[in-house]
Amino acid sequence: MSFTPRAVAWALLLGLPAQVLFSSSLVAQATRSRAFEGSVSMRATLPSPNGAQTQVMEYLVRDGKARVNVAGGAMSLLVLPAESRAYLLMAAQASYREMPLPTAASSGATPPGGGARGPAPIVTNARLGRTETIAGLRCEAMRMVMRVAERADSLELCVTTELGEYVNPLTLMRGGTDPVQDALPPGGFPLRVARADGTVMLEVTKVERRRLDPALFSVPLDYTRVEPPRRR
Repeated sequence: MSFTPRAVAWALLLGLPAQVLFSSSLVAQATRSRAFEGSVSMRATLPSPNGAQTQVMEYLVRDGKARVNVAGGAMSLLVLPAESRAYLLMAAQASYREMPLPTAASSGATPPGGGARGPAPIVTNARLGRTETIAGLRCEAMRMVMRVAERADSLELCVTTELGEYVNPLTLMRGGTDPVQDALPPGGFPLRVARADGTVMLEVTKVERRRLDPALFSVPLDYTRVEPPRRR
């Protein structure tokens, strides 16, 4: 069972070079989100052979734990920093895959499918001196530039510190790390991500503070564990 096509779609979502998605150190993502409990709705623009498609994601946070529901809940990612574990839940198969949270030891760029590590990207950011309000939250505009070898990619983000640190689902599903998250302010969560040409790739559309069932942040007892596909 392989999720490479979905992973590639997520890579294209942010318009990043593949190396950016599989390198540098990963902060224990949800540790600063204890002050917020509730749900965050996001709209993502995913490229496809038939043109750009829009997908809605639900991001849940409670007690330092995070759950990201994609494809209408058909797939969910649990991130449990206290256990140093993440779990990919697949509802249709009533199964799950366990994944360790990457650490600083997994630096350098690893391409999909394994192989030699490439050069680590250099990420710089700059505050643009303006703030906005998105989904009722104040955020600060920032520009990030990622350089890998001779290639440079630029993104403009609007970042809040009211939701805790952002979990990149692709990064964990692929077992990699994301230097973009390291470049964010402590507890930073992007409410909007846009390319240099202004194309919005990710945007938070609704934030709701509410109590969440603790069971949402654990693997259902009737789910069967499956092993990830072996890399050749």
